[in-house]
Amino acid sequence: MERVGSIVWAADNQTLFYTVEDEEQKRQFQFWRHTRSTPHSEDVLVYQDNDERFNLGTGRTRDGKFIVLESASHTTTESQFLEAAQPNGEFRVISPREDEHEYSVDHRNGLWFIRTNDQGRNLRLVTAPVATPAAATGPSAFLIAKT
Repeated sequence: MERVGSIVWAADNQTLFYTVEDEEQKRQFQFWRHTRSTPHSEDVLVYQDNDERFNLGTGRTRDGKFIVLESASHTTTESQFLEAAQPNGEFRVISPREDEHEYSVDHRNGLWFIRTNDQGRNLRLVTAPVATPAAATGPSAFLIAKT
């Protein structure tokens, strides 16, 4: 594999996810899934971000339960997640891409902890259930702290 950026293992220890750099634009723009014991030529393209302003990165939540794919520009973020134990599942969006909305996520005890600037310049820390992560944005979100 060439021009690989970030790498993350699924919980099955057989599946590897990785990002790949566009040779011309020098940004991570593709997200691939590789399964051990299969040739690299059979890797599956999971996601491609065609917006030149955005770079991809991937990792696991601190508790190891989820794989997170982040697409970020200087002012906007969009994150998708997948249960680490279900590497062939579908990624789901935390909060859809919206100009000037930046956020970062982590997971613990069935809740997303989301640091967001959705209500202005200052950041706030909110929680949302895994089933409905978009509920964290908006005035009804459970506010933990505001900076």
